[in-house]
Amino acid sequence: MRPSCECAAANALFVETVNARFTRPKAKEAKGRAAGIIVNAGGYTTTSIAVLDALLALGLPVIEVHLSNIFRRESFRQHSLMSLAAKGVICGLGASGYLLAIDAFARLLRTEEEA
Repeated sequence: MRPSCECAAANALFVETVNARFTRPKAKEAKGRAAGIIVNAGGYTTTSIAVLDALLALGLPVIEVHLSNIFRRESFRQHSLMSLAAKGVICGLGASGYLLAIDAFARLLRTEEEA
């Protein structure tokens, strides 16, 4: 994904964690370094108000990515707290969803610069 970010002229901070308590410090680190956040909250998608609060506090655009189609899964997985902070959601396209999110951000940032 790093080469895709370079091609999209985007600077990315890559963070992967399965522990919600590491999310807040990394989110704060992103505030000064990133124009937006691509998040896959995994199991925290439906349960973590702390992750949602961290995303909202940043005031940066968020694109939410899920490898699987959450709408084809159990009903409790079909509601995402992260979507409350997200500008858009990509789901069900596997790892390609991350590449699509990078492309979406590049387009979003270009549109904002032109406005």
